[in-house]
Amino acid sequence: MRREAVAPRPGWQSKLDQLGFDYYMLDGKAYWTEQACYAFTSHEVDQLEAATETLHDLCL
Repeated sequence: MRREAVAPRPGWQSKLDQLGFDYYMLDGKAYWTEQACYAFTSHEVDQLEAATETLHDLCL
């Protein structure tokens, strides 16, 4: 997994407002960062999917 710096998506706040999601600010700060994202290899995605499936099966 690699953390990558990115430019904030243009208009992200207005898009959330249009969707009715207005809980993106917490104490005057954005709830998440718009300046970064994470990149996964296909192997890492497979590992996450397997762990998620195992956890789901344990919950059933």
